[in-house]
Amino acid sequence: MRFEKNHSAFVLLGLCAFVAAASAQLQNHHFWKTIENGMRKDIEAAHQDFMDLFAQPSDVKPKVEASPATSSEEKPTVSAPSATDVATTNDTRSTENDSSEEDISGETEMELFKKVFGRPIPSLFSLLNQMSPAKQWWQGEHVCVNREEKVDQKKEAEAENPVNQFFLIGSSQLSSCRHTPNKYICTTTTRSPGLSKIVTVTYECCHGYRRIDRTKGCVKVDLKEVTEVLSEAGASTFGEVLKKNNMQKKFSNENVTWFIPADDVFKPSDAQPASSETNENELRKKRVDDDTNEVPSQPTPRPVVDVRSISDDVVMASVAKGLIDVNDVNNEQVIESEDKRSKLRMNVYPGETEPIVTVNCARIKSPNHLGNNSMVHIVDRMLYPVEKTLKQLIIENKQLSQFKQMLEKSGDLNKLEEDGHFTVFAPSNTAFDKLDAGLRSKYLRGQACANSVARHHLIPHSICSAAIVSDRRLSTRDISGDWLALERTDDNNLLIGNKAHAEVIDLVGTNGVLYVINKVLAPSSAQAMSQMLSSGNHTTFLDLVNKAGLMSMLDDSRNTTIFVPSEKALDDAKPLLEGMDTQALKDTLLYHMTSKPVLSCDMSDDMSLETSLPGKKLHLNLYNSLPLFSVFDQTATVQCARVLSHDMKACESYAHEIDKVMIPPKQTVLETLAENQNLSTFNSVLKDTKLEKEIQEGTFTVLAPSNSAFEKLPAETMEKLKKDKEFADEVLRKHVLTDSLCCSGIGMSGWIFTNHVSTLAGRAMEVKRDGSGSVLFGPMKAVQCDNTATNGLIHVVDKVMVPSGFKNTGVKFIDQNGSEVLLFGI
Repeated sequence: MRFEKNHSAFVLLGLCAFVAAASAQLQNHHFWKTIENGMRKDIEAAHQDFMDLFAQPSDVKPKVEASPATSSEEKPTVSAPSATDVATTNDTRSTENDSSEEDISGETEMELFKKVFGRPIPSLFSLLNQMSPAKQWWQGEHVCVNREEKVDQKKEAEAENPVNQFFLIGSSQLSSCRHTPNKYICTTTTRSPGLSKIVTVTYECCHGYRRIDRTKGCVKVDLKEVTEVLSEAGASTFGEVLKKNNMQKKFSNENVTWFIPADDVFKPSDAQPASSETNENELRKKRVDDDTNEVPSQPTPRPVVDVRSISDDVVMASVAKGLIDVNDVNNEQVIESEDKRSKLRMNVYPGETEPIVTVNCARIKSPNHLGNNSMVHIVDRMLYPVEKTLKQLIIENKQLSQFKQMLEKSGDLNKLEEDGHFTVFAPSNTAFDKLDAGLRSKYLRGQACANSVARHHLIPHSICSAAIVSDRRLSTRDISGDWLALERTDDNNLLIGNKAHAEVIDLVGTNGVLYVINKVLAPSSAQAMSQMLSSGNHTTFLDLVNKAGLMSMLDDSRNTTIFVPSEKALDDAKPLLEGMDTQALKDTLLYHMTSKPVLSCDMSDDMSLETSLPGKKLHLNLYNSLPLFSVFDQTATVQCARVLSHDMKACESYAHEIDKVMIPPKQTVLETLAENQNLSTFNSVLKDTKLEKEIQEGTFTVLAPSNSAFEKLPAETMEKLKKDKEFADEVLRKHVLTDSLCCSGIGMSGWIFTNHVSTLAGRAMEVKRDGSGSVLFGPMKAVQCDNTATNGLIHVVDKVMVPSGFKNTGVKFIDQNGSEVLLFGI
């Protein structure tokens, strides 16, 4: 239901006028000159006031100029010292009187201030200068500036978009700056029709200089060769590999960044060497690829690496071009390594005292060691080339065959071959074997909400195990939007969702991270409808469903929506429901179920929904009591029952809670009016009018005055209504709205936001809810609301509106259109 008129339009016009006026002022050069002159005068006045404060202590007489006043109204003026006065009094102090009480009556205010505070009085301008910020480090020496410019030529259609033209006339420019520990970055964005330009200026210490003390600028540092840096940083083992393979000379003429494992990652040199083809990921996968098909109960320990197994490819996968400071890294940033087949995925997670930074899920333990042409970061594990997608990792792992089959059925396996950032919690075959045989079979066939279950294992961003720390629980969303909890136990186990253990962690692919877990995860949205309603304490509704024999239908239905009455609504309707036989109860419950999924975002005004009760429909309306803020103040009703809560998700179905039980209407508006004994007078007046036929054929909201309202009409008016059908038609059309309007959809409104609807008389009628909660249609109060029929609504009101064309005893009322109307029944 859309209310036709609203006074908020005047508020909007006022705001637009204010913005336009302000914009004009801001562009006026004289406007700024006026402000500048005013500020200068204020500063001078403040300076004078500050000096006067000390120039006139209570026991000191002001120094008066010699010239006499020219009139009796003129007062003597206090003379302020000149600049010369200040200079000459700075170092002078009277010592003529050595007594304890000094004679200060002849001193200037400058001398007095110095005597009291031990220093000369400062000027306001010197105070402002002292308060000005100190010179920033990036404005000092040894700072290099890098400027990047990106120009985006907009498409012709986009440039000519009238919405863009409305908001962008001419050109606009927006600048912003941000600090990092070692950089100062300013970005200026200039936009004009058809063109967008972004200029980024970065200030940083030149090579060989660093900000050691964060309060100071760039200072020169002693740059050493990378092997010396590694030795000092606790990574000398890898440094020996670089010497042996002559790798440091390979990068001696360019700036590079190294991600080097610490010494404790490597085996003792006399240990049995691993195969040169074996990398860390493959060692982990052996724990689930062996002949036993068993998944260990503890996470696979990180293997200790033999230094002799490190190939040139491994070294190349650990180095990237440029000097990369950890403080400048962004989450999910992907950097190309010197091994062109392999990427380095950077992640930044919040930590207790400082961010947790990882590269290919290896945690950076000691960052930012600067060397000659190099930046070194020490990590907690070996980095191996990453060349396979998550899809490839799943397909090649035999222990994940059932999970692969489930992803194929849901259509999600191919997503894991695309570029992006994913985390996959893959249940092993052993995890699937723990399921009930029937449920497992349904999952693998794509039934029993298998799509929701499969997608609950896929996260749309990469999460490394380093991000999950003790004493903290993380919550994230899967690709369907359902929540998933992650936590680490005291014995260092990772728990995912409903207590699934991570057995294999941090298998890095080109587009994310893979974990192997020992349990299949099922989100709440994969529950049967009865389970979801039970967890939401809708027990009375479930009892009725069970009594009507509809429980199997409730759980087996797919792509449906159920409007569930609240427990209070069911309690209010208890006498009615208990009086129904089984078939009537079944029909009533089926009337609350639709044959299509309807989320709150899918709802629209005047929506018609087919129900599971053959031949019956639900009518849905949306109401806005504050049209300018409709997103925040929107009410939905279905058959005039207000929707209390939205989008309770079950297995491929949804539920919304409503505030009353909906009874399937069986009669038309005219039939419903005829059955109401309190509306007998209205029915007799309506009979044989043109309006009667229109109501029978259309869909309207009827405001029917009660018998008591008609009884207060003058006898001659009542007689005229009964005999003159044209007059009766004219009067009653003022009581019929052209659209469906539920009382439950009318909220409180003030004088700024008043809503109006149209009547069949062609007039606008104000509708509102007053402070007591009563609904008013113009001057008529609704005494009985929301009587639903198959083709409309009926509200019983307490007054009758008739035109003021004859003598009467009613109260005259001027309606919204300026017409005189008489009210009877007051």
